[in-house]
Amino acid sequence: PQQGMPQQPMPGMMPFPGMGSGFTASMGTATYTETVGGGATTMTATATATETVTSGFEGRLAKLQRKKSSMSPSAYYSRLKELIRDYPDQAAEPNVQTILNDAKKKVMASKGRGAGTTTVTPESQTTSASELVNKMKGMTATAKPASSVTAAQEAQLRRLKEENKSAKGTLTRRMDGGLQTDLKTAAQQYMRQAKGLDIMLVMDATGSMSSWMSAAAAQMVGIVREIAKRFGNAALGIGFVAYRDFGDGNQQLEEWPLQPCLTPAKVEELCRWINALRAGPGGADSAEDVVGGLQAAHRQLADSRSTTKLLVWLGDAPAHGTKFHDGAGDRYPDGDPDGRDPCDYVEKFARHHVDFNFVQINSTTDKMRDVFESTYNSHKQDTAFTVHNLGSDVSAFGPAVLASVKASMRASASRRTAAVASVRDRVPSVTGMAVGMDDLLGDDKTYFFEGFD
Repeated sequence: PQQGMPQQPMPGMMPFPGMGSGFTASMGTATYTETVGGGATTMTATATATETVTSGFEGRLAKLQRKKSSMSPSAYYSRLKELIRDYPDQAAEPNVQTILNDAKKKVMASKGRGAGTTTVTPESQTTSASELVNKMKGMTATAKPASSVTAAQEAQLRRLKEENKSAKGTLTRRMDGGLQTDLKTAAQQYMRQAKGLDIMLVMDATGSMSSWMSAAAAQMVGIVREIAKRFGNAALGIGFVAYRDFGDGNQQLEEWPLQPCLTPAKVEELCRWINALRAGPGGADSAEDVVGGLQAAHRQLADSRSTTKLLVWLGDAPAHGTKFHDGAGDRYPDGDPDGRDPCDYVEKFARHHVDFNFVQINSTTDKMRDVFESTYNSHKQDTAFTVHNLGSDVSAFGPAVLASVKASMRASASRRTAAVASVRDRVPSVTGMAVGMDDLLGDDKTYFFEGFD
């Protein structure tokens, strides 16, 4: 019913203005049959079907509600809270609160608890604010009058006032120089933050990808060495997610947590971990658990404090759902069986300033690539979605990663330089000083021109 349907709210779903916003992608042909007047009239039409790929809060909410019936109350409530966290400005809307409260009640009901649970508060904690104020007034009214101020106390008070006045004058004279020092400290901190580089590698670890897994392990030392050579001041962190498919048991998802990789010993440990991975069967179809890999990668990068964050994803099979392929013997043609949508995580990467790099190996991922790229570009702010078409050339893995790092570091440096320049431009209107970029950055300014040859 999602194909070729008018953009109307589904039964039992709260209507929202603009629910039909988004773009359409041709999906082939379909027949839509609607029964009118209790079955008295049937209208059938065949046309080129389109699927509306909705964006923004209303679109994601509508999509979540369509999948509500196939989800547990807890899963639906959790996804609903996650959506509202991504759009905090929608949290106070009455319709949103109604939907959220209804979902919470159903979760409580499913756990055997009533929605109207009463919390007993000790009497000592129930005093109202007005009662406290009245008590304070009563205490003030019954207090004894203060004794008269002596001459010595008056003299001490005058002396303190004079000292305070003198201190204010000293503070005013030091204001300009102190502000310049603070600005320099802040600018140099910007530089240190910009040197943080976190790389999240996400790889399909099924049988057809075994040569790429070996290449990643063999080339990792060289990749880190080259990053250190080009960006010696960068605080490098690396994480790795290997995903397979439903039915692969505890091998469906394996993770190397995002962590500093600044020593040869740590890099060798990562290489041993990759070498220990075993290519799994990948379920009983050609589609894989792409959304599981992206979800794990986003969870790790969500805690990153680096200003340069990039995802490098390698895969030779599409995600579940015909939205992402034209035929892959998919066991789940309607999408992820847990109700997750990989586009939600692609959007989060864009909103959270993560550069997205897709290493494409064959044409089976063309449709998925186009959907992901469109989703990312409709939400990106100052980052990029880049496709590296490597085919079967596993030797190109290392150069592709380095090219991604170089582009991300250059963009991050430009953003941070512009931010510092913006601070500098505001200084004259505050203090009348002229603070130059060289004064603010000192030796740190050379960092921005390293590694970009």
